[in-house]
Amino acid sequence: ARTRCANNLRQVGLGLHGYESATGHLPSSGQGTNYATSPPSVAFELHSTFTRLLPYTEQDAVHRQFDLTKAYNATPANQA
Repeated sequence: ARTRCANNLRQVGLGLHGYESATGHLPSSGQGTNYATSPPSVAFELHSTFTRLLPYTEQDAVHRQFDLTKAYNATPANQA
């Protein structure tokens, strides 16, 4: 289990380096503060860091199944 965990962490690290090399920045943590509103509000990304790392961790086929323009929990009723 320890070896598997270390390998998974290594894959995440390599994915982060690959993402940064391809885009010039690291992926969002998923949450931030929107200072354009008064008072400032919490803003969320549509997908997590790990969804964005999928193509850089040899999981491109899984990544292609996501529609990154819609929220991760979108259903046909709330896809607007």
